[in-house]
Amino acid sequence: MKNHTLLTTTFLCPAKQLWILYLRLPTSLSKDARKQRELKREVIRLRTEMDSTSSQDEFAKWAKLRRRHDKTLEEFEALSACILFSTDATSIL
Repeated sequence: MKNHTLLTTTFLCPAKQLWILYLRLPTSLSKDARKQRELKREVIRLRTEMDSTSSQDEFAKWAKLRRRHDKTLEEFEALSACILFSTDATSIL
């Protein structure tokens, strides 16, 4: 997967390449970006599991998954907004 990321970064403009490199450095923003990727994977996993569970036959399990999905999605959106704000702030400078 890292080779794929490296391959796609060679076709990006220099500003995007620098941004990707910056996110790989041990900074608080890179930690946020890593956490965002993890939350995105978790949201997708929960959504897939929720879709495969019958809301009528297994309501308790479905409701629990729905609550976890909504909470994780909320965290993901908040973190995405924070990262977007940081990206916009650095592009102004």
